[in-house]
Amino acid sequence: MLKDSYDIAIVGGGPAGLNAAINCADDNISVALFEKDREIGVPVRCAEGTSEEALEKYAFVDQDAICSTFNRFKFVAPDKKFVEMESNSMRGFVLDRKKFERSMARKAAEKGVQIFTRAHVRRAQDKGKPVVKVNYAGQDHTVQAGLVIAADGIESRIARDFGIDTTLSMRDTDACYQMTLTNIDVPEDTVQFWFSEQIAPGGYVWIFPKGSKTANVGLGINGLYSEEKLAVDMLEEFVKENFPETTMVNSAAGGVAAASSLKQLVNDNFIVIGDAAHMTNALTGGGIASALAAGKMAGEQAREAILAGDTSQSMLKGFEKEWHRTIGKDYRRMYRLKEAMLKINDQDFNKLAEKFENTPPEEVKISKLMTTMLKRKPSLIIDVTKVFAGL
Repeated sequence: MLKDSYDIAIVGGGPAGLNAAINCADDNISVALFEKDREIGVPVRCAEGTSEEALEKYAFVDQDAICSTFNRFKFVAPDKKFVEMESNSMRGFVLDRKKFERSMARKAAEKGVQIFTRAHVRRAQDKGKPVVKVNYAGQDHTVQAGLVIAADGIESRIARDFGIDTTLSMRDTDACYQMTLTNIDVPEDTVQFWFSEQIAPGGYVWIFPKGSKTANVGLGINGLYSEEKLAVDMLEEFVKENFPETTMVNSAAGGVAAASSLKQLVNDNFIVIGDAAHMTNALTGGGIASALAAGKMAGEQAREAILAGDTSQSMLKGFEKEWHRTIGKDYRRMYRLKEAMLKINDQDFNKLAEKFENTPPEEVKISKLMTTMLKRKPSLIIDVTKVFAGL
């Protein structure tokens, strides 16, 4: 039952919001989480892949939510030559996001978090105070809150209520479309990335196996090219040419932030995290790991602030500093690398694949691939070294 007030109100029930809820709730703190969709875990708008390291460090995972485990990577050039890489340090999982997020929701509920679906938050601030105005069960409600955490996705409006600009340029937005295909024969331990100006300008095609001859096959294109041709049309052409015998069982479309994370992440009584804060890897578009990390950091900071009776911006700055000192620092480098990659053409990709195509997968390093690709931009080699050191 919806109450009139909570210590913490979280807007958005994806990985960031759920992990924030898990990490801020206890017997002394009341937490409400509002999700606009009809159920937790749907719709799925990502490839569902994340690193094993991120799950171990920032969250727990229900083993039933793991569809496949990968430690091999295949990079396909426009001329179909390819490079394969094997790395246990980059081992990861392809998840069933619905099962994964529902398991997180159960854990949050066990800690006392109240979760409300089909809850449309219209505003979360009134005259400088955190007041959640939400339509739930067909009725408008006004809920008092001590602190608001916005995890409401790339189209976030809540941060703007607290004076934080979340505007994205077309260059910093990728348009994406994904199909879940069955009767597709791909290795279950390998994720694939296909590059071509013709197939996916300013982006790439991904293939993430989910076991039982099923895989997520998606395509992202940089926003600068999205008006020339739709991502859905490009992906349909790719699948028709390369996997004509498959059957689509699900599809989803959406936008992905390909930007640096927001500089300002907190204000009085407020924290913004996840896609709403542009916390995606600008180079790959991946966002699950960073969402889990930000959720844990923000949840712990919010809990500390409520228990201290101080939800001021200066108190909440601890989260902002931690983010920018750790993951945010690497993501700023990823953004610079993304900007450089937008200038790489098909000929460059073909030359790269030709150079490495006969190299054993266990000897290929992502840092070597990137430095070879960006050899004309020596200023970026430091970024590559710092981001991919040891991988």
